[in-house]
Amino acid sequence: MHLAIEFRSAPKHSTLDCFLNQYDQRHPRDPPIYRIPVELLSEVFKHCLDDPSDGTSLGSSFTTMPATHFNPFLLGHVCSYWRTLSISMPTLWSTLAVFCPNPSLLPLIRLWLSRTADRPLTLSLFQPSICNDMPNTAVNETLALFLGLVPRWRSIDFVFGDQDDGVFEQLRAFPADTASMLESVRFVSNRWEYTLTDIVWGQFHMVSSLRRVDWGPTYLGFVIPHDVPWAQLTHVNMCLESGALNLDLDKFLDVLGQCKELVELECQILLPLESSPQPKDVVVPRLCMLRLHVHGEEPGPLLRHIKLPSLVSLHIVNVFDSPSEGPQSRLAPYVIDLLTRSDCRLKTFSLYDPDLMEHELLQFLSSPVAQSLVNVELKAGCYVSDQTIKLLTHAEGHSKCLPNLDVLKLPRCLISEGVLSGMLTSHGKNIEKLISGCVQHP
Repeated sequence: MHLAIEFRSAPKHSTLDCFLNQYDQRHPRDPPIYRIPVELLSEVFKHCLDDPSDGTSLGSSFTTMPATHFNPFLLGHVCSYWRTLSISMPTLWSTLAVFCPNPSLLPLIRLWLSRTADRPLTLSLFQPSICNDMPNTAVNETLALFLGLVPRWRSIDFVFGDQDDGVFEQLRAFPADTASMLESVRFVSNRWEYTLTDIVWGQFHMVSSLRRVDWGPTYLGFVIPHDVPWAQLTHVNMCLESGALNLDLDKFLDVLGQCKELVELECQILLPLESSPQPKDVVVPRLCMLRLHVHGEEPGPLLRHIKLPSLVSLHIVNVFDSPSEGPQSRLAPYVIDLLTRSDCRLKTFSLYDPDLMEHELLQFLSSPVAQSLVNVELKAGCYVSDQTIKLLTHAEGHSKCLPNLDVLKLPRCLISEGVLSGMLTSHGKNIEKLISGCVQHP
């Protein structure tokens, strides 16, 4: 196994080296845990950064990341050896997430940041509405500490439940010209006035290194933000908490046409979109992952005008106001045509469509553009019958449908006994995960 190990450069006779030498001399018969090589122990410490959180804490706290509960201060509580080693590893301290700060946390936040050396920083600050009883001064001071390190910002995630004049005054003066390392910004201001949020985002949009943006549902609920550096963005999130963006098709296609570096896009759109008689076709050359939440009508008016040659992961959620009538296929026009036109090799496909019929599913799974799929997840209103399962069953002497399938998640199934097990057996050990709600015929 290859281990990528990073260490902070130190003099030949560093404090840590002296400490370890003295420790070895005084404790020659310590238990094996104290004789673990420093390189290996450092790797163990770094893996603690991925320790997931159960999401139950609502009080004032800090961790390395919003999705974890790891706190490197805890390592120093084990023994002086671990404390010295953890302090000497800036990587452990370069990510900090602060929840509902109060004055008692400020000294520890300062100490935490002092141990980051010159590492790029990933910083999160959360002050949702449930924390309104916390002093605003602690939020402002925490933000001031963060702003003092802007040249080393790599990623920030700020969420404020209520408007605070102190927070706004600090962020409106954000020094975009010094944020040369900043790549990712998520800024959510749930109860701020739109004009104030717009001023703050205007500062973030001026950062030349900006690559990832998440505007938050409140700000995005008005219009597509202006002065966005679309040409340099690689990851864009345009989702709302409820509802969808009601956009002009020409405007949306114009935005996509500017996104030459875009790799991932997640958006919610309300269809149909008004457009000119002949909207222009656009190519998004680097887009690998598309998550599309469609409200209203089918997404054909949008997808028939885009080409995605690098697409490997496609996720579509259809929420129709009125289902299409008649037996005609809706899946083929907007998925098969997109994949054929893009000439891509799709690996992951998920579809939620309460009005999807089994004949549409069969048409897609048997199409040439679907044969590169590795991960398939389907949620539909219809029951999957023996016909679909038999299509996926590999028989000797016949062409194999989805030969590379690894993960399969099916909607409700109404099948005969032995059909599903026969399909799994025919794939050998290729299918590692199967999830389905199957009901067998009596």
